[in-house]
Amino acid sequence: MAQRVRVCVGAMLAALMLAACGERSVEDAPVLARGAGDASSGHAFTLAGADGTDARVILAGIVTPGADMSPEAATAARAHLEALLDEAGGSLALLPAASGDSLDRYGRLQARAVFPRSGARVELGESLLDAGWALVWPRQGLDLPYADLMAREAEARREGRGAWGLGAFAIRDSDPDRLAQFLDSAQIVEGRVTSTGEARNGRVFLNFGADWRTDFTAAATRASRNRFEQAGVQLETLDGAVVRVRGWVYEENGPMIALTHPAQLEILDAPEPRTLR
Repeated sequence: MAQRVRVCVGAMLAALMLAACGERSVEDAPVLARGAGDASSGHAFTLAGADGTDARVILAGIVTPGADMSPEAATAARAHLEALLDEAGGSLALLPAASGDSLDRYGRLQARAVFPRSGARVELGESLLDAGWALVWPRQGLDLPYADLMAREAEARREGRGAWGLGAFAIRDSDPDRLAQFLDSAQIVEGRVTSTGEARNGRVFLNFGADWRTDFTAAATRASRNRFEQAGVQLETLDGAVVRVRGWVYEENGPMIALTHPAQLEILDAPEPRTLR
């Protein structure tokens, strides 16, 4: 099966090479493959292609609740995706989402998935966001309209839809003791940056407490830091800013999120300019 999947995905990537470079809208994006989908989680499925080949697919730019954190929300998200896949039938189309390697580290094709409905086009990821069963999940190398996706997520949050209403999704406080219960999960964390720091290797840290050894921290490698600078954000200047960060929470001197994509960071209240004397 693994070899079969690789062959199918390789053909899809070859099709991409024939397409024009640059970010495309859903309307003019080339179709990578068509077929029917079978959900494996709330944001992933196996596509049975019209040509008889299979491919494992992950919906680009979103993540749904994990079963370990909220079984109820995870089950509901998968049911929502299954309903969409059933409605799509064999008319499901995969569209490119990556500017570089289209495969994630598990060998799944990162793509957008759409199907027709009453003269319009339904995108699976957008539908999950609208229903409150997904978070926007930026990944390096994906060309996606993050501003639009964030707006969809924000509306679902305001309306208390889906996982927001169940409490599985929430804007978490940056208090490290509270965040400890959410280790090894996808989260959005909001707080004030109390200090910034830089390691000798160029890694920059946004600290959210008085003690960097135990507080919540967001960190970016030198390469990731450069991507933020290209987007107009200098991480080391955010001392005092109120920000919102999203990512996988793991343990490293307290709860930490690795910043790899500028869309992971929202600056809610920028720090006041400082005059040196």
